[in-house]
Amino acid sequence: MTATRQAAPWEAFWTDLTLSGMLDQAVARFPDKDAVVSYRADRPDAPPLRMNFRELGRRVEQVAAALAARGVGRADIVAVQLPNWWEFVVAALACARVGAVINPLMPIFRERELGFMLAMSEAKVLMVPRVFRGFDHAAMAASLQPALPALRHVLVSDGEGEQAFDRLLDEGAAAAALPADAALRPDDLALLMFTSGTTGEPKGVMHTCKALVACTDALGAGFGLTEDDVLLCSMPLGHMAGYAAVLLQAMRLGATLVLQDVWEPRRGVEIMAREGVTHIVASTPFLADVCDTVAAGAERPGRLRTFLCGGAPIPPVLIERAARELGLLVSSEYGMTETLASALTEPSRSADKSSKTDGRALPGVELRIGDDDHQPLPVNQTGRLLVRGAQMFVGYYKRPEIRTFDAEGWFDTGDLAYMDDE
Repeated sequence: MTATRQAAPWEAFWTDLTLSGMLDQAVARFPDKDAVVSYRADRPDAPPLRMNFRELGRRVEQVAAALAARGVGRADIVAVQLPNWWEFVVAALACARVGAVINPLMPIFRERELGFMLAMSEAKVLMVPRVFRGFDHAAMAASLQPALPALRHVLVSDGEGEQAFDRLLDEGAAAAALPADAALRPDDLALLMFTSGTTGEPKGVMHTCKALVACTDALGAGFGLTEDDVLLCSMPLGHMAGYAAVLLQAMRLGATLVLQDVWEPRRGVEIMAREGVTHIVASTPFLADVCDTVAAGAERPGRLRTFLCGGAPIPPVLIERAARELGLLVSSEYGMTETLASALTEPSRSADKSSKTDGRALPGVELRIGDDDHQPLPVNQTGRLLVRGAQMFVGYYKRPEIRTFDAEGWFDTGDLAYMDDE
């Protein structure tokens, strides 16, 4: 007699759509629409680079083909320590197209952190800027490479010669087209992202395509986002908020992604007004900066509508001020690298809930407040915050000894929380 596995309720939120499929859909629907608008702080007087979806798709295909020609393929790790530049977006989507796993890395990492992460991941490729915020990333990468036998290629944005990122575009244009089945599939490992390591050495969190797509679907629905929205990314793309909740979200919708590589409040607000930004994902200090900058005389971003705010408590007076002065709805959110976006306050309830709670469970996510044995606790009683659902990670890279889920599939976040009557 053969037993049949009963599907978990959150599996209904998984689709067959892949990361490459998201881009393909956007290219087909909106070929001439702005896909990426990239502002750079080191070029304040230069116009931003603008790329429509057709051009984005072309560059992704070229970089993917060039990576394949250099020996990069399914399940290889590609580490990307680029700022919020167009090259990051192209690299991320090219990894999905060639079947590789992207490992986004924060630009603030230096030799100690970067060396540890590259060694653990055995990254085959590392992409860095030549210089960013006065630091020579290319020199750091060169100093690390001899001790990293798996690291075969260092590619440098604004670089020269064999290592120049732009060289990939020329190589890819001359290379053979990739077969369709080279791209990542829904169940494939798509993302490796290291935790901050604040309570120990960093752990590599693994996510599949289907979990990342489920995240964009849940957040997009929660905010009512559509292809008409314009998303600003001022959080680093090397952080999960920037990567999943902005970059992938924009690709899922076919919305315009605006990149700001260094947060400068006045310039940020000017970009919002100029580009018609409608939605932002950032932490509380960014919100205060926007309010202060407009109050100091900067043009109010007239289309700005919603703000996903996580990572720190949001003072009630700041939520009220944003609504009063900017017409902006600020939604609190709970998430972490392992769980992606778990809970969200509905924008319509931001005034009375965003300063008091982290919202309700998003579609496809289940939350439980449990005791030390993970048994459910009554309403208003503090206990362990447990999460399971469609957006969950699949484990820690090369750390199978770490127990991640209990017998019922619950992940213990390590945070304490309680639920109210709602």
